[in-house]
Order: sequence, then structure tokens, then C-alpha cells
Amino acid sequence: MKILVVKYLPNGEKSNTKILLDHFKSIVNTHQIEELDLLENQPPIFNELSLQAYALRNYMGQKLTEAQQQAIEPFDKLVAQLVACDILIIATPMHNYSFPGIVKTYFDAVMLHNETFRMGGPQDNGKKYVGLLTNRKALTIFTSGGFYPEDSEFYYLNNIATLSKIAYNMVGFEDFKTVYAATANPETLHNNMEKAQKELEQIAASWKLN
Repeated sequence: MKILVVKYLPNGEKSNTKILLDHFKSIVNTHQIEELDLLENQPPIFNELSLQAYALRNYMGQKLTEAQQQAIEPFDKLVAQLVACDILIIATPMHNYSFPGIVKTYFDAVMLHNETFRMGGPQDNGKKYVGLLTNRKALTIFTSGGFYPEDSEFYYLNNIATLSKIAYNMVGFEDFKTVYAATANPETLHNNMEKAQKELEQIAASWKLN
């Protein structure tokens, strides 16, 4: 299995998300792991030239000029890296109840028409979008200050879980999980981290990675 880890860990070695990620990596270390550190390799954002190139090539099927090709190339490299993996891991803290902007920028850079998804047609049973990255798995690992269990009135604040599901569904991932730990309360920190680590162990076992 080839595992792609896309990480944003601004707290460095003190990061609780890093602790969870390292725990998962220690379980699956017999597999090929490639890491993309968004702090060191910031994903591209669309500007007028690259957006024009994307529309012309991916929606209209037109040949690009050299300048347009160069503008879209950073996006193509990220897409190729994603397409080559069997399992995608996103590791990040929660910021303001959602993904940090740089992580959302990564998703925007790789969720491209006719690359990772396509528009649905008459043959797709009413689907507006069809994911092209089938037979793959995905896992979002994150930590947050607050606690947002699914059975609580505060679950709507867990936009990382919601956006993960939307993104993974859109590009075709058929098996995806989200694991997180609430870390602001020192009285529950240890138990929450331990619970998340056990969840990661169970996922690795269910995916036959250990």
C-alpha cells in the first residue's frame, strides 16, 4: 500500500495532532509512506491565468499555451501525487471549527474536473458528480479544543468531519474515516488522546495495514 500523508502541524513537536499521526505511522510503517508538509510546500491557489487554463483544458478540451501550461502545472503535480496513492491521510488541527485555510487550499488544488472527479451524465443515475479516485481509502486526523460528539447539540460545529465527507465522496473515496481528540481540558486530555489512538489502531487493523 502507498500512503500519502498531507500534514499541517503549525505547533511542531508540541502538536497533539502530530502525536496521533506518529502513532498511526508507527503501526503502518511497513508500507510506503510519502509525506507532503504544507508548511514547507504551500499548495497553489488559482489566479486569473491558472483558472483560465483549468477551464480551457478541463472543461473545454482545448490545448494550452506554454504560459497556461506552466500556470496549471503545480496543480497537476499535486493531483498526480494524490492519484498515485492508495490511502490518503490528512493531519491537521481544527481552526475556528473547520480546516485551516491551507488545508482547504490543498483540497481546492486537487479537486479538479476530469482529474479527480467528473460531471455526472445520464448514465450516472442522477449523480451531479462522479469521483474518479475509486478503490482508495482516506483518513482525517485532527485535534481540537472543544468536544463535538455526533450525539451532541454541538456536532454541527465539527465542520472538519462534514467537509472531509464531502471532499472524499466527491473524488470517489469509498472508505473514509475521521479520528479526533479534544485536547483543551487537561483533565480529559490523556483519555481523549488514548481513545483516539485506539481508534487509529482499529482502523489500521480493519484496513489490514498492520
